[in-house]
Amino acid sequence: ITKQAWWREVAADLRQRFPACRLIMENRAIGGYSTPRLIRTMEADILPFHPDLIFFHDYGPEDEYERIIRWIRSHTTADVLLQSDHVVWLPGQEDPDDGRRRSYDFQEKHSFEWLPELARKYELGLV
Repeated sequence: ITKQAWWREVAADLRQRFPACRLIMENRAIGGYSTPRLIRTMEADILPFHPDLIFFHDYGPEDEYERIIRWIRSHTTADVLLQSDHVVWLPGQEDPDDGRRRSYDFQEKHSFEWLPELARKYELGLV
């Protein structure tokens, strides 16, 4: 999700709003990597960059998602901004095998319950 081109618009907006800041931004996202794979790359992706702020979004098991956050908190001084899941289906739309409904129910709980609790627990931002 964050590997897509929209992140450049976010970077441009931040540069415009904070012209006195020397902003160095890199997108270290790896498309298609869920938390089990990101756990393997996080040290090499994060530590050499010494980030002040990490925008983070990923799909995968919540325990591994939290493991990444715990690692960031214990190995860096970076602030972290979590991004909630994007909507892929809404009730009322066709769902022939009920799979989208199950995914929607998980994403609703994940984005509106679990992520806010994680943000409170680790003092993270959430969008």
